[in-house]
Amino acid sequence: MAKLILEHPHSGIIKQAPVGYSDVRLYPVHRFEQVAMSDQKVTVPEGFSIDDYLASGAMDFGGGEEIKFCAKLGESLANYLAETPISANQKLSYQNDAWQVEATVRDSWQFQFWILSQGAEIEVLAPKALRDRIGESLNLAVAKYLDDMRITESVDDLKSSKATHLSI
Repeated sequence: MAKLILEHPHSGIIKQAPVGYSDVRLYPVHRFEQVAMSDQKVTVPEGFSIDDYLASGAMDFGGGEEIKFCAKLGESLANYLAETPISANQKLSYQNDAWQVEATVRDSWQFQFWILSQGAEIEVLAPKALRDRIGESLNLAVAKYLDDMRITESVDDLKSSKATHLSI
């Protein structure tokens, strides 16, 4: 059995492991050098469900437990998530002059990497442990640039400035 999964940022084939193994594995498409058609009969392992396999976090790096995620979003990220939800139960709303997303997701390395890649377009609100991890990572990143930026304004001035792209 094989199923092609096209999911940004990676694509993969979900397939039963080679003869002698009973588990199902994800094979990243970018690692293939050559493919060929086969006349072999496809069999689905007894009790296997592709939906359950995907829901288990098999496509995420590092697994992670399910969390109830909540964040404020910039308009461009809100538009992107309206077209490409991060979970089946994602809810987007506009509250207090800002977009907000709520969704049940896996707290995986891949998810945290995605959050960090959004820069100033996202502010994690919950869960607090995730917010703290993301905040710590961003603080460490900002600290690497502070000497070069020669910031003379106070933190309060930076927070209130509409001209700056730096969020502290």
